[in-house]
Amino acid sequence: MGEHMKLIVKFLNTYTIITEDNRCLSFNKINSSKLAVLLAYIIYHHRHKLSSLDLQELMFVNNSSTNPANALKALIFRLRGLLNKNLGEYDYILSSQGTYYWNPEIELVFDVDNFINYYRLGRNELNDDKKVKLYQKALLLYDGDFLKMINNNDKLLSIRHYLNSHFLNVTTFLIDYYLKMNEYSVVEEICLKVIATNPSDDNVNCALVYALVKQGKLVLAKKRYYKIKDSLSSTALRKISHYLNMDQYNNYEIDFDVIYSDLKENHVNGAFVCDYDLFKNIYQLSLRSSLRSGSKKSMVLLTLHPKDYITKNPEINNLVLEETSNTLQQILIKSFRLGDVVCRYSIKQYLLILDCNYQGAKKAIMRVKKKFYLQEKYERVVIEEAIQELKEN
Repeated sequence: MGEHMKLIVKFLNTYTIITEDNRCLSFNKINSSKLAVLLAYIIYHHRHKLSSLDLQELMFVNNSSTNPANALKALIFRLRGLLNKNLGEYDYILSSQGTYYWNPEIELVFDVDNFINYYRLGRNELNDDKKVKLYQKALLLYDGDFLKMINNNDKLLSIRHYLNSHFLNVTTFLIDYYLKMNEYSVVEEICLKVIATNPSDDNVNCALVYALVKQGKLVLAKKRYYKIKDSLSSTALRKISHYLNMDQYNNYEIDFDVIYSDLKENHVNGAFVCDYDLFKNIYQLSLRSSLRSGSKKSMVLLTLHPKDYITKNPEINNLVLEETSNTLQQILIKSFRLGDVVCRYSIKQYLLILDCNYQGAKKAIMRVKKKFYLQEKYERVVIEEAIQELKEN
């Protein structure tokens, strides 16, 4: 056993433990969710002794073991063997008087400790410029959620929420600071990092759109708006709408090739898929095009109706609708041509615009239903269709 042991531990967005000679223990190598949870909890609390009862509560929720004390001893034994095999021989986990604890002689370079340290130093700093420097260091350390691959343990999830709240405090201050400094590219960068773990945060999405608009990135700002508008509060949506409109008269110039490149689809294949707001605009455009050229276009409404024995159980009904709706959507996209449009109006309804007359639409839907029923072998739902050619009222 060596006299000195130094480990680099990373639990933010990953699960890796690395020695100075590049031996590594990762989440995938552990091959046991219980051992992964136990090791992570002990390392996170590496400055404290943990009682056997505390660890039993961690590992055996709802009395899942008839003899939790012995079961915990067995897990500790396995964990020590795992650490020795992957990181080298050492007394990693010690025990004393009914407690277990991480060996204090092991030097840890722990990303969570470093993040918390810079956060606390920044929080207590009164000078804004110094606070920013400390918070920037904390921001760089926060690569993502704490142990994002473990979602079945309440104690670890509470630690994740605790660290995420610190992260949001850091980023809120930095965003406000750089907005005051008109450093909009920095605001954009910070917002994108926050959105990676908190995609529906009202304030961050508002700040992101504002920063994009102030940089003249109106296309990106509108893309962000359409992507998240269904998950934000009405107050946030009003703010974003204001930001998108406030610079509409500014004389921004953009190269034609840039616009053309932004408008192009990467993969042009199958029907065009859109949300209902865009579908309404496409309907109006299709109607105008049909009236002008004399060509026939049809609108179709498809509705999924689960069988009676399924609707009696709301939970099963929702699961069946979700599964069959996804199946139908894939069939619709693959079955129709480039000029056709598919819109998922709800979990049980789809709207289509087809580039054909009523009879052509009828035949096309019959083919879709045939493909669907071949895949939906249990016949849990029935598809009802309504078809009408586009025409002026």
